Amino acid sequence: EMVLDAYERTKKPEQMEMFTKLFHGFLADHGKTWEHNEFNDDIMWMVIACTRGHLLSGKAEFLDTARKNFDLCYSRAVSPDLGGGLWWKTSNRSKNACVNGPGAIAAFLLHKATGEEHYLTKSQELFAWLRATLFDPATGRISAAINLGGPTNRMALTYNQGTFVGAAHLLGQSDDAK
Repeated sequence: EMVLDAYERTKKPEQMEMFTKLFHGFLADHGKTWEHNEFNDDIMWMVIACTRGHLLSGKAEFLDTARKNFDLCYSRAVSPDLGGGLWWKTSNRSKNACVNGPGAIAAFLLHKATGEEHYLTKSQELFAWLRATLFDPATGRISAAINLGGPTNRMALTYNQGTFVGAAHLLGQSDDAK
């Protein structure tokens, strides 16, 4: 995403060329679908990068890869257990902010790229679960995870705070973003 940030700021073609090479290198190392990766948050991060790459370049291969892997990851990770949200790993032991915040952002960006309402609905639902389950409105803390059969992990990490703020901003929840 740093390369995309540079391209977005400068519009220098070499930045998009660099992202395209990174994308193809990633596919060479990890395949076109990422079901072998047990960490759902890893998949959401790459979906965000690919969707941003498409939004900035119009390249269909970025969007096709993002959609395919978001849909794959979402279908294996979403469940009504613990009130909704996405499982962090395929072992289905905890639902973490580190996948639900990026998942909400990824779904929002896919909606923006495709115009398909089901992605916006997924984004809203993931954010609503994150807010209801791991957000403390009195302090702004985003707890790390809720564990199956166990307590909530209240550790607050900057990237969980950041993706909560980012998803809130994208979804127009400015009070939550503040």
